[in-house]
Amino acid sequence: MIVTRKFKFSYPCFLLVFSSCIFFACHTHNLALTSAYDPDHLEPSSIVVLPLQEAELRTRYSILLGIEPELLHDIRIYFFIDQWMGTPYLNGGTTHMGIDCSAFSQGLYREVNGLFIPRTSLLQGDIVQEKSKSSLVEGDLVFFSSGHNYIDHVGVYLGNGKFVHASTSKGVTISDLNQNWYLKNYVKGGAVK
Repeated sequence: MIVTRKFKFSYPCFLLVFSSCIFFACHTHNLALTSAYDPDHLEPSSIVVLPLQEAELRTRYSILLGIEPELLHDIRIYFFIDQWMGTPYLNGGTTHMGIDCSAFSQGLYREVNGLFIPRTSLLQGDIVQEKSKSSLVEGDLVFFSSGHNYIDHVGVYLGNGKFVHASTSKGVTISDLNQNWYLKNYVKGGAVK
């Protein structure tokens, strides 16, 4: 003999079960997004620049870099820089309260290119195809050593000898490769492989 029970629908019980499923589904989805690290994983850029913003960014950054506006190829880079310009330097920092050089370059690559690169300047130096200074293009990484015989500073090349980085003295700023300290301590530059 088979005994069957009739199930009585309970709206409050249904809501509890349904909301629990939604919570756990969203929670595990977010965990997967934030905890996964795959250096070869490429996501679409999260940056969308509106036409009026683009015109303003092109004007401002072409003046800062001393180049023609049409030579700014990927305007998303400058939109990202604009959001971080002047942020103070903080060793180990990753927020607008303070950021270090490798976190800045890592964030730029993640947000602009959807590319996950290593967290430290030393490891970032391992993933570039080295180029001569004269061959550097917008978006290439540039590396420096403050005399320790290893890379301890990184920036992102923009053009006309200029690069953006999180400077220990000025925070996120644009500097010139021909300035004395950068000229003396330059190690290499190149594109991410």
